Amino acid sequence: MEQTFASLPTDEELVPATDLKKWAQKARAFLQDAIKEDKPDGFFADALEALRRRMASLETALLNGTPESEARKDFLVWVREKSTGGSWAYYATKRVEADRLAAAQEALKTHAARIDRARSEAVKARNAPAAKGADYGTVIAGLSDAGSDDFWIGTSGAYTRATQQHPLMQELLAGVGQAENWPVNACAEVDAMNQYLLARGFTRKAQIPAGALYFHAETWNYDEEKWQARKTCGNCSTWIGKIGGRRC
Repeated sequence: MEQTFASLPTDEELVPATDLKKWAQKARAFLQDAIKEDKPDGFFADALEALRRRMASLETALLNGTPESEARKDFLVWVREKSTGGSWAYYATKRVEADRLAAAQEALKTHAARIDRARSEAVKARNAPAAKGADYGTVIAGLSDAGSDDFWIGTSGAYTRATQQHPLMQELLAGVGQAENWPVNACAEVDAMNQYLLARGFTRKAQIPAGALYFHAETWNYDEEKWQARKTCGNCSTWIGKIGGRRC
């Protein structure tokens, strides 16, 4: 079973100087799982079994009171001076691949959570005691930036009363035809986007990250006297489309 390996961390980077017993336990279990999955044979299988036993011996030494620094030194000497038959490089490669996959999955999880903040924060705002009334209007919109943990909450009518109206917000609204029974600048999404632009300090539309902004709106249903999610209105769908914004 021929093994090829990419550039790997150093031995010192792979074997921590602290919590060594915890590392040895996890490393041995990880190696066992990798062996079970790959089913190596022949000399390489023997080499992997020797490494597994050496990891187990490291655990035993630490349980018997050997100082971490001494146990780590002995293990690293074994790795460097013994013929590991590619087993150590195999472990290192598998460990790096697993860490990269875990990091990618965590990044996806973080990305999804950031997107969902537009919805969750809008719902949180609508559930506030004073949510329905003159201060909030009849629509609450959440805006999240998938590239950060930041979010903004907008309310219908607030932009028209805002002390600062960002020039880019005015630019985005320019030429947007009124497709609803309310002005194009009255929506909660407009208020949220204006806050975003003021916070970011952008001066050009090209600076707005395409596809990174997510909107979620909650509207008050007078007939049923409750809040409910709603899609982007005809007014906002035009300017949100200009920046590649999305609804969540």
